[in-house]
Amino acid sequence: MSAIDLSKIITSADKFEAAKARKLAEINAAAEAFLVEASGKDKYTESEIDTWPTQQREAEVWFELSEHARDPSVVPWCAGAADERGVTLDEFMQRVQDKVNAYKVLSAKVIGRRQKLEDQITAATSFEELSAISWTPPSFD
Repeated sequence: MSAIDLSKIITSADKFEAAKARKLAEINAAAEAFLVEASGKDKYTESEIDTWPTQQREAEVWFELSEHARDPSVVPWCAGAADERGVTLDEFMQRVQDKVNAYKVLSAKVIGRRQKLEDQITAATSFEELSAISWTPPSFD
């Protein structure tokens, strides 16, 4: 008679941990999908998204300077994009800053909500508690 390999036995604790992992994956996917859609990120190309950190840095530099010290040479990426787009550099920089600020508010609320749900998943002690946890978008009142 062969011995039973106890390492192959899946316990109820293992099943519960797997359910927690699935629930976290579900919440993460829902939060990400909401953030992408609510931010409009799904309407941009990957190449343009790759420039966002550059745009943000250049906008920060632009608005730290006094108006008379602002020169296109200090924000070369944004200056080139504004010129090609046919808008003033001031207008372009304001648009970038507005989008950065809006995304900060949006992402803080969405990520804060996701983290709250992750804490609830971690704290859950039963399948019933776990099944009661679901994604709902945050309020922006």
